[in-house]
Amino acid sequence: MKNYLVLPFLLAGLLLLWPESSQANIASKKTAHAHSVKQKGTSRITIAPMVRQEKTTKVLNQEKKKTAKASPQHKASQAMASKHDSSVKKRSKKTIHKHWVALTHHGNMDVDVAPVSAGTSDLDELRQHYLDWRGTRYRPGGSSRTGVDCSGFTALTFRDLYGIELPRTAREQAMQGMPVDREGLLPGDLVFFKRQNGGDHVGIYLGNGKFMHASTHDGVIISNIYSSYWRDKFWKGSRL
Repeated sequence: MKNYLVLPFLLAGLLLLWPESSQANIASKKTAHAHSVKQKGTSRITIAPMVRQEKTTKVLNQEKKKTAKASPQHKASQAMASKHDSSVKKRSKKTIHKHWVALTHHGNMDVDVAPVSAGTSDLDELRQHYLDWRGTRYRPGGSSRTGVDCSGFTALTFRDLYGIELPRTAREQAMQGMPVDREGLLPGDLVFFKRQNGGDHVGIYLGNGKFMHASTHDGVIISNIYSSYWRDKFWKGSRL
């Protein structure tokens, strides 16, 4: 009987205590959630300055590079380097030009020593090629520095300078390329002549009436297509 009287009091006590524990649990959950939110917010705030700092450092480095390039010392060094390169190129061209003007010609070719007027890189290559071969003796059927004939010289020149393979004889070479008359010749054109003995002769035009070739009497020299010897023997020009 006494047990039955105590049981209602126990139940009433539990009912009174349950809301407090629920409210405590809810309050603890809210506190944990707020703490989590606070931590997340703190991490965002911490990362943002780091990103801004990296961007600022990058911008400052770029500005330092621009400032260094724009500095008078940097500009002066660039100007000196450019001037040096230009002077080296001028000296190289002057050397070729000096050797070219100083060339002497022998025999009955009646040629002056004035340089050609064109100044292209192709013409500079032809000039240097002539300086390398100048004075090489004439040898029928030859195609080397020990001796070369006219068609052998032109075949070697076009092979070495332009990678063009020409036939071996002057007659066969005359059939190559586009025909050009004497007034329309340009540096690098082939020029052909017919001599009294019936043989064909070939050389390479350089401009201003000059052409280089392997002469029968004087080897590799420069002659003039308007000279007393070659004027009436001119046959045709050919442009490859």
